[in-house]
Amino acid sequence: MKNKLTFLAAGLLMSAMLVSCNMKPSMDYVRLCNNPDYDITCPDDQKSFNSFETKTIYLTAVFNHIKEGSKLSVSWYYQDETNPIRNMDIVIDESMIDEPVNIRMDKPATGWQTGEYKVVLALDDEDFEPVEKTFVIE
Repeated sequence: MKNKLTFLAAGLLMSAMLVSCNMKPSMDYVRLCNNPDYDITCPDDQKSFNSFETKTIYLTAVFNHIKEGSKLSVSWYYQDETNPIRNMDIVIDESMIDEPVNIRMDKPATGWQTGEYKVVLALDDEDFEPVEKTFVIE
């Protein structure tokens, strides 16, 4: 009986190690909004924003299986991807893993220009596919 329990425990440990080694970095619940909840997460994914009423656009997400110390590049674009209107590099720390994280873009001093915008999130990990979100300022 003791050998069966030892074998079962070893099998479970091996399975857990194999599963954890195969988990790719990802992001869940990637959403845009201008009025986040009390915990600074977007309740819904907004696709358009009013240029006069929107002071800040929040991008919220949950980072999964991302290594501590990884670099996340966030680029905000207006109209095209040749000239970003804002770039940010964020170093992932322990408090950002498996917890809601928010990134914000404040209204420019000259106001929002109407049109299509895009935000791109890229991680310095070859297993990570960049995440893109598009939205419109009306």
